[in-house]
Amino acid sequence: MKTSLKSIAYLCLFIGASVMNGCKPEIKEIGPSYVAGEGIYGTWSTSKLTQTDLKVPLPELRDLSALLSDPAAKMIIRINKDKTYEIVQPGYTPRIFGTAGTWSYDVTPFPTKLMFYPTPVDTVTVALSNMPREIDRNFGFNFDRKNACGDTYVNYAYTFSRN
Repeated sequence: MKTSLKSIAYLCLFIGASVMNGCKPEIKEIGPSYVAGEGIYGTWSTSKLTQTDLKVPLPELRDLSALLSDPAAKMIIRINKDKTYEIVQPGYTPRIFGTAGTWSYDVTPFPTKLMFYPTPVDTVTVALSNMPREIDRNFGFNFDRKNACGDTYVNYAYTFSRN
């Protein structure tokens, strides 16, 4: 009797191990690797813009995307490999980046911020909401406006689509 119970137990263990091994996912090639930061090069146009007022008791979010509904009002930014950028901004969005200048990341190889230098003495730092790869169609960043005391009072969240 003991021998048959042992045999049944071993059989159950063997079947269980076989089933568990059969359920393992297949390991596949994950695709080409991308260099962090290389996907930002190109021409981008604003597809969404939100403004968050941080000085009211409960932060208030406003969707300003309606200001971009006219294609002629969209902000277009061209980010070049030679670390220069150009901006065409015919609409009503805040003009804080100038019309051209140079740019850089805060750190490499995994940047979290993008710095625009519209003039040699001005720096506009934005927090990246995502870092685009060459295959990505969208990317975005957040810009905080500060008062004279250095307190943030409004945040702009830009979303761009690749042209």
